[in-house]
Amino acid sequence: MKKIILSPPFSNIYRNNLCSNIVGTYTAKKRKGLHRVITTLRPTKGGWFNQVGLRNPGIKNLHKKYQENDIVSVYFENIHDWDNIFTCLQELNVDSIELNVSCPNYVESGINQTIINETVSNFKNVSVKMPHGVNFKYIDKFYNSGISLFHISNSSKTPYGGLSGTSLVYNNTRLIKQVKRNLRGNVKVIGGGGIYNIEIADMYLQSGADYLSLSTALLSPFKLKRLIDDINERF
Repeated sequence: MKKIILSPPFSNIYRNNLCSNIVGTYTAKKRKGLHRVITTLRPTKGGWFNQVGLRNPGIKNLHKKYQENDIVSVYFENIHDWDNIFTCLQELNVDSIELNVSCPNYVESGINQTIINETVSNFKNVSVKMPHGVNFKYIDKFYNSGISLFHISNSSKTPYGGLSGTSLVYNNTRLIKQVKRNLRGNVKVIGGGGIYNIEIADMYLQSGADYLSLSTALLSPFKLKRLIDDINERF
C-alpha cells in the first residue's frame, strides 16, 4: 500500500502510479444511490456538499473496476452480506480492503467481531473508514477488536449532504493526534479530508498520519499531479 491514497468517488476513474486507489464503496447488492457524482456536488465555504450516497453496481461487478493492489472499500448493510462480499474478494485475490462505517447517507452497519476476525486473518491490509467527528471511544472499540489501521475521516453529515473539504481538517488532525497518543503500538492512520495543498498535507503529517488520502482534490487533475509530487517528496 502506497503512502498516498486516492479515495472514492473520483479514485474510481483517476489513477497515478505514485498512489494506491480505493475503489468502491461496494455493497452486496446493487445500489442506485442518489445522484451522479458531478451533478450532486455543491460548493460551499471550505468544501463541497454531495449527496452521492452508496451508489454502486454491487460487489459482483467489482472485477470491472478492480486492478491489482487496489484497496476495495466495502459496506455491510447486515451481517448476511459478508459471505457474498468475501467470496468476490477472494476470487480476485484482493489483499487490501477498507470497511466503510462512515457514509453520511447511510447509518446502519453489519460488521461484527466474526467479520473483523475473518478480515484480519484473510487480508494483508484492513482499514476502517471513520465518520467525521467520531468519538475516540468508537475507534478504540475497533482497535480492541483487532483493527490497527484507521482512515480518518469521511465527509461530515449535514442536512445538505456530506460536507468535505478544508472544514474537516481541524477535527481530523485533532483526532489523529489522540489516536496516536493513546493507542500507540502498531496503530496506523490514513489522514484525509481537505488536503488541497502541501501546507494542509503537512498538518496531517505533523498530527501523526502515516498515509495521506486525497478525494475532492481530484476535481482539479492538473493541480492534483503537482500536489501528489509534492506530497511524495515528503515521504
